[in-house]
Order: sequence, then structure tokens, then C-alpha cells
Amino acid sequence: MIKVHTVNGAWILTADILASNGIVHLVDRFLIPIQSNKTVADYLEHPDIQRFSF
Repeated sequence: MIKVHTVNGAWILTADILASNGIVHLVDRFLIPIQSNKTVADYLEHPDIQRFSF
């Protein structure tokens, strides 16, 4: 059986990458909180925004 892992339709390409402040999962698209009123451009223009994932 093949397991398929996705997050809101984004494929998880690499899971459990160790980072200095936690664990990272590499996905194939940019994830934005469903309740967010910000655009992808907002997040890219303001890297100081702390929360951009679920």
C-alpha cells in the first residue's frame, strides 16, 4: 500500500527536516491560513510576520 501525504492539497515532498527552531516539512506550494486576509505577496514582503502556517 502506498501512503500519500498532503496538507490542504499540497504534497509533502520531504518530511521531518531538522531546523534550529524545530522541524520543517517541504511542500510543493505556499500554505496560507484559511482565515488569513493576507496575500502571498504580503508574507514575502514582510518576513517579520511570525505565523504563516496552520
